[in-house]
Order: sequence, then structure tokens, then C-alpha cells
Amino acid sequence: MTSPSQTGLKWAANLSMFYREMPFLDRFAAAADAGFDAVEFWWPRGERPEAVERAILASSLSVSVLNIDSGDLESGDRGFLNRPEMRREIVAAGRTAVDLAHAVGCPYVNSPVGKDTGLPHESQIDTVVGALAELAAIAQPQCVTITVEPLNRTDHPTYLICSSLEGREVVARAGRGVGLLYDAYHLGMMGEDIVSGAKGLDFVHVQIADAPGRHEPGTGNLPFTDFFAALEAGGYDGYIGLEYAPSTTTAASLDWWHRRRGAVVATS
Repeated sequence: MTSPSQTGLKWAANLSMFYREMPFLDRFAAAADAGFDAVEFWWPRGERPEAVERAILASSLSVSVLNIDSGDLESGDRGFLNRPEMRREIVAAGRTAVDLAHAVGCPYVNSPVGKDTGLPHESQIDTVVGALAELAAIAQPQCVTITVEPLNRTDHPTYLICSSLEGREVVARAGRGVGLLYDAYHLGMMGEDIVSGAKGLDFVHVQIADAPGRHEPGTGNLPFTDFFAALEAGGYDGYIGLEYAPSTTTAASLDWWHRRRGAVVATS
């Protein structure tokens, strides 16, 4: 096991993973009560965007990133950017997500690209690049950046983009207004060196969970001490999203976070 380092980085609670025993709109107040000043979340299907906006504003929380509606995640959907026949639905979902992000001051909208359809890979990537560029054109006037997140093939064996290399290539092709979301869990599960990956700072947002298991730091084998140190040494000033499934309760899973916060205060 590894343990988190003691640094002064910033943290956001992922409310799609945390406090799942509560109604979604109640989770904002729970995160604020726990000491978070920022949150993030997948698209909250079943909730009205204006109700989500009110809950965010009432809690006085910042939002670090939110997801575009990417389908029924519980049933295995992971976005549709690679499906040209769904471009109209993608654009509509993008507008809704960007409008909410702009309303609450969230700088990033994450856009899962989709599962392999069986068509030639490069053809699907071309479609993804076009969809990302169209979403970026919607988002940029609202001061929002669209992000691309590689996922791991163990949990998502048919997901289209599973490496940081291809993620970076797609971001570069899509152009201005598109950035890489670096998820240490997914890339660690792919066998990538997350410490070296953290040093480049060629990403706009970071998320973490330990691997294997996708639980809180300290429950798996990822080198978080060095990972956090690399982020801090490189001057990363964005939030780190805690996108993990608590191994017990959410409150108990945050013991590591409270300990490091205390250590930072004590040494500052």
C-alpha cells in the first residue's frame, strides 16, 4: 500500500461516487459539511439542471468538472461522440451541460467518447474529433473547455480511447477548447507510469482512485506520494477530483484526506 503525500493541492469530491445513500441534491451540503470547497459529478440524469444549479449555489461550492449526458451509465453507455448518427443529440446534450457549467462557474465539461462500434478505429476517431470540435465551438464562448478522458480496458473493454497517448493525439487534433482529463486510476490500470505522466502537465484536470479496486488512496498500489509530489512540483493548480468508490462509508473513506489536511495546516 502507498499513502498520500503531504502537499497543498486542491481537492474536489465526486458526488456521483460519494454519499450515494443520499438523494443527489443533498450531496452538495454533505460535501460542504465535510470541508470540501469544490465538487464534481457525472451528468445527473433525472435531475433538473436548474435544481442542480440551486443546490450548488446554496452550498457555496465550486464545481471543478461535470460530465455531458453520456447515456445510461448503469447500463454500460459511455458516450456517443463516435456515432455520427447521434450528432444532433450530442450537440443538444453539450449545450445543456455547457449552460449549467457556465451558470455555476465550472471550467470543464467532460465528454466520454463512446464504445467501439466495430467500424474502423481511425474512422471512429475522426468522428470523435469532429464532435469535440463542434462541442468546443459551443463551449468556448461560455469560457468552458471540453475534456477527453481515456478509460481503462479492464473496466471498459470496448471503450474507444484507453491510453494517454491517444487521448493527447485526439485533443491535439480537435484543437482549441479541448483538453485532456488525466485520471490516475484508469491510466494506472492500463499500466502507465502515472508519476511520469503527472510531470508533463499537458492536461487540464486530474482525477484519482487507487488501483486495483477503485477505492480511496492507500487501499491499492498506485504511488500517490510521488504522483502528488510530481503534480505539486510541476505547479499544477487545478483541482484533483476524488472519483473513487468509498471502501466503507464516504465519511470513513476520507480519513486519509483529513489527515493530510491537518498535516498541511500544521506545517504551513
